[in-house]
Amino acid sequence: DHRDLHLSIRRQRQMCIRDSISGDTLTIVTDEKTEHFPRADLVSIAKGRISEIDLWSGGASIGLTKNSGNSDELQLLMLAHIVRQGEKLRFRIHYLNNLSKTDGADTVENQRLDSRWDLFIGDRIYLTPSMLDYYSDEFQNIDWRLTPGAGAGYTSGDTITGGQF
Repeated sequence: DHRDLHLSIRRQRQMCIRDSISGDTLTIVTDEKTEHFPRADLVSIAKGRISEIDLWSGGASIGLTKNSGNSDELQLLMLAHIVRQGEKLRFRIHYLNNLSKTDGADTVENQRLDSRWDLFIGDRIYLTPSMLDYYSDEFQNIDWRLTPGAGAGYTSGDTITGGQF
């Protein structure tokens, strides 16, 4: 079974080629050469060619809650995120805004914006040379707080573990 696939193989760069997978062997045929890899070295696979726009994803949501009783409460929560996930580089930005009023008076007003770059230096090991967190909270008397950081981590499947410095 031959088809156009975009592959990431351990210790190799990602490539888009015509391939054949048979048993425990992955055979890659390009114009220059034919290569064989253990199937276990296959990190990811996607059908067709991958463009830069295909590496980006994101989303946003808004939640509104109104409670009435002894007091009237209105809560608004806004979330947004953008992610670029390539073979060697991952970039993430997350935004959170939380507002609340009780009996017409503001009781909660905070927001957070965080971003980070992850650089994969191995199949599952990555460095985070740059992360930045912005936070403000009117009711905790925090006009703004910037927290820079760096770190390292290990990806096991879809689970990411790691630490920051």
